[in-house]
Amino acid sequence: MLIPLLGPAPAYLPYFVASAARASPLIDFLVFHEHLRLPWEQKQLPSNVKFVDLGGGGLAELVGLKLGERLGLPLRNATTLLRSLRLLFERSPRLIAEYKPTFGAVFEDFLGDYSHWGYADLDMVLGNLLLFVERAELEAEDIVTYAFGDMDALYLRGQWTMHRNRPAVNALWQKCAHLSTELERELQAKVGALRSSQPTRFLSAEGCYSVEAVKANLRLKIANKQAVGLDVPSTQQVLFVSGATWACSGDVMIDETLMRELAERTQREPCRTTLPPLQRPVGELAPLRWQPEGCGKWIPQEFRLCVADASAALPPDKRHNVAVYARDGSFYSQGLEDAGLELANGCRQAAFFHFQEWKKVWAKEATDSLGSVGSRIAQLKPELLLSAPPFRVTTAGIRLLSPTGAVLERPTV
Repeated sequence: MLIPLLGPAPAYLPYFVASAARASPLIDFLVFHEHLRLPWEQKQLPSNVKFVDLGGGGLAELVGLKLGERLGLPLRNATTLLRSLRLLFERSPRLIAEYKPTFGAVFEDFLGDYSHWGYADLDMVLGNLLLFVERAELEAEDIVTYAFGDMDALYLRGQWTMHRNRPAVNALWQKCAHLSTELERELQAKVGALRSSQPTRFLSAEGCYSVEAVKANLRLKIANKQAVGLDVPSTQQVLFVSGATWACSGDVMIDETLMRELAERTQREPCRTTLPPLQRPVGELAPLRWQPEGCGKWIPQEFRLCVADASAALPPDKRHNVAVYARDGSFYSQGLEDAGLELANGCRQAAFFHFQEWKKVWAKEATDSLGSVGSRIAQLKPELLLSAPPFRVTTAGIRLLSPTGAVLERPTV
């Protein structure tokens, strides 16, 4: 999984690192940065988390050189491309996400003999990925993406998408004009907006790229395996115990019994790359029609892929038990029966939890109290990265827990 990190290390980064450790037999996380000062030594990191220092302006240089090379740009144009990208990434780091579809080409020198590559985000708590990433997905599909019940949106999610490491898949981004034939014009417009203090246009990786993947007749799967905190305020809480991530209602009591059950459950859950799938298909594939409205308002209408008559085709109460596939340019759904991901108390295990919206609350509340985002996040010391204690994530922040559920360390406010 290829993850660029521009700017200072976020306060929640140690939790991402620690939660990645359990996936070490299967997945490496390559985090690319520019002279970032890290609070740990390499030997304190899980073996599958590798920080790669590209030097000052290195990400812009790598993106510019690789795209310029693939697009056959003259040297003068490529030089201008590099300058524009460097300015954009310095002034608006989030724009690196626009280039996620190109990562198979941009980071090709790091891919070696990996069977797959993908992109993810750092504002996540990873769960028991050995349980969720299935051999059938990796062998049968060209691209696999994990959704959170929003199955009416037929996109490749920016939070987690895995690609087969093949030239035809890695070159798909060249079908999107803003990344290829119109790249220079798009960059000029973005630079002009920055220099005039105007907002820059952001073209989500989920739009054109998804459309072109379907048009290319690639085999795609959208699997409902992630959890996300969208509601603010929220009564939801997320528990990380023994390498697994659980989304629970806020009224679930955290006590020794629950912590023991979660720990024991994680220890006996097998790796699904060698066993029958976690989510077993039920019934036949059912055709889905799509339309350019009803979802993805942040995506230009010509790139929206929304299930037509979604309430009938994918009833909301069943979207947690369905997968969507693209086959020969058409979409299909199929019912699933999972292997008991939910406990009696309603806590449900997920491949990971994405707290994109919650971190905005942490930042706002920290500002209101004249603190910092770090004041909402309990410190996770470097010596704990290889075997993190249980912790709890809410809209109030992240706090460490003991095996009995008691608070070990609260965020300082």
